[in-house]
Parts: sequence; structure tokens; C-alpha cells
Amino acid sequence: MITRFLFPALVLFASVLASAQNPSTPTATLRVQAQVLGTGTPIVLPGGGLLGADGWGGLPAVLVKTHRVVNVQSLAVQSPDYFVGEWRKFQQRVGPNPTGAQSPAAPQAGTTPAFDAVLDEVEAAQVQLVSGQPGAFKMLWSNSDDVTLSGGLGGAIAKGWAHVSERLDWVATQYLDGARTHQEVARYVGQDLAYVVLRETIRFKSPADRRPMIQELRVTQVFRREGGRWRIVHRHADSQVTK
Repeated sequence: MITRFLFPALVLFASVLASAQNPSTPTATLRVQAQVLGTGTPIVLPGGGLLGADGWGGLPAVLVKTHRVVNVQSLAVQSPDYFVGEWRKFQQRVGPNPTGAQSPAAPQAGTTPAFDAVLDEVEAAQVQLVSGQPGAFKMLWSNSDDVTLSGGLGGAIAKGWAHVSERLDWVATQYLDGARTHQEVARYVGQDLAYVVLRETIRFKSPADRRPMIQELRVTQVFRREGGRWRIVHRHADSQVTK
């Protein structure tokens, strides 16, 4: 409330000083006010000490999700052109709406029907994997050189499709008559990247002696959109499910 009432007076005072410093720009006051008032409500900080020697420092990075930041001292002691330039740099760093609100085009976390279908396909393919058939699961991976697999059976991290493919073939030999359940913990679906975090439980028989086994895993799978289709580019799984 105090900021709301003080803001016009502070901006006017600073603008007058800035215009006096550079009288060759008669529209400086209007230009400065247009830059400051923009969209959103600024916080006015009368003094440069909190913002650093140049009047900006690191504070904007702290407040980018709450308010716009204007330093009246910097506005007064620098030319209008300097302030307008600095304000534009600030907007480029934090975007035109640094209030925490997402624009309509921003990627959204949550349920997306197309991605749900992808996860259903992945789950069905992994059921086949733990029954000794890796083909369907391998079809869902990207074949690029930057894919990685850090699987629940331990061992070295496989990188590149040739190594990941070979590793998945070996994984399929470690399960017999497998069945799976999973619990989704979190997901994020962006424009070209997505991930899902899961708790997985695999019940199977040991191929060596047909002894019943249970494997509980923490899983993160990362997807990348390639050619209009989501492909797996990373899977990490481990059995550290208890403290």
C-alpha cells in the first residue's frame, strides 16, 4: 500500500533528475515512465546499496518471481538511455512477466492424453521385457548416440544406442515369467522433453533356478520428441527404496 502511493512521486522525482542530467532528451521522462510502468507493479527501492554498486546487483534474480524491481537511485544518477537499456536487459533475463504465472503457451505439468498413451505403451513393452522379450521396449528408445541406461540390475552406465541395445538384450535374460506394477510419483511434459518418476515392483522367477523374486525400484525415465513421437533417451533405476 505504501509503495503504491509513493511510487508515482518517486518515479517523477527520479525522472526529473534524470532529465536534468541529460536535457537533450525532452521525452526522457515519458520514456522512463513507459519502461517502468509497463505491465505488472514494480517495487521501488530508494537507494542503490541493496542492489550493488551499479544499482542492479543480484537482487532481481531473487525477486523475479514476485515483483518487478526498480532502483530509484540508479534511475536518478544515470542517464535515461542507460536506465532504459538496463531495464531491457533485465526483461530479457527474466522475461516480460516475471511474476510466476505461466503463459498459455508454456509447457504444463500434469495429465496429457498423448503422453498417457506413451506411458501405457512403455509399460506394456516392459512387461514383455521381464518375460524375456526385449524387442518391444527397444522399439520405444531413441537410437541416438546420447541415450543412456543406468538400470536396476547395476553395472556400468550404458551410453549410446549400440551399448544400450546390447544391455537391454542382456536384461531380458535375467527375468523369467515376469509381471510388473508401478506407481507414478511425478511427471513433467514439455514441448520437446518429458520425464516420469515411478516406483516399480517386478515379480519374476530367476532363470537359474526358477526361484520367485521381487524387485522394487525407484525409476526416472526421460523422453525426447523425435519426428513427432516421444522416444526414451534415459532410464535410471535403483533399488534404494528404503532409508
